[in-house]
Amino acid sequence: MLLADETSSSDIAVKLNVHRMSVSHWRAGERKPDGDKRRTLEALYSIPVQSWDNAPHVIANVVRPVPAPDAPEPASAPPPAPEPDPVHEPAPARPRPPAPAQVPKMLDPIAAADALIFECNKGMKLGGLTSAEQADWQDRLLKAITMRQKLVDSADAREDKVVRYNPTWHALRALIVDTLVPYPDASRAVCDALKAWDERR
Repeated sequence: MLLADETSSSDIAVKLNVHRMSVSHWRAGERKPDGDKRRTLEALYSIPVQSWDNAPHVIANVVRPVPAPDAPEPASAPPPAPEPDPVHEPAPARPRPPAPAQVPKMLDPIAAADALIFECNKGMKLGGLTSAEQADWQDRLLKAITMRQKLVDSADAREDKVVRYNPTWHALRALIVDTLVPYPDASRAVCDALKAWDERR
């Protein structure tokens, strides 16, 4: 009958001067109020004293554990993963094909000139060429050879400049000359060779 009353457990506990949990235990049928409390409940809520002994919801000698006030709530288990839908399930992603190999660029101009010379020589060996075509291939070959020679000379000049003005080369050169000071003949020969090399450049 106490369950049927809409009064909160806290309000009932205040009127009976008991803890709110005691009222909750009474309502759940886990415990029974004593004689004084039964009489007060009868006066306040018209619950007969004898009804506590005959109530069908009473569970004798059952004490449920009361959680501590500060105890954290147990973590809820994650929801189960949904079953795959064979009709609407997306098709697995296809593996990407490997990236095409990069074609190396011919950065060396001398190598490019060599390739051009090779093509000209191959063209001149073709059968059935007219005199004009033969002359055209020869002209191309001569231009390719001339271009290659200019590239080689330019590369040599750049290399010579790199060596000539390289501080490491100057330090090494001074070290060689200083090391040969105790050997006048060898020192003279090395200095003459270096001087001749400088003049050729």
